[in-house]
Amino acid sequence: DLLPNEAVLLCSDGLTDYAASSHYALGELLMKAHRDNDISSACSMLTQRANEAGGGDNITTVIAKPIF
Repeated sequence: DLLPNEAVLLCSDGLTDYAASSHYALGELLMKAHRDNDISSACSMLTQRANEAGGGDNITTVIAKPIF
């Protein structure tokens, strides 16, 4: 079960391998995406970051947030 203000990120290694240079930087980027109330915009931002960093693999990004 997800609690209010929690989200689930489903992604391919194309996102995690390219979107940020370290686990810390990826965590910061994911927190930025989590603060975006528009899920589509957040997914686009994450995918764009991975593409800007080389995008050498397929990139899949899905964010799920509960609706209460």
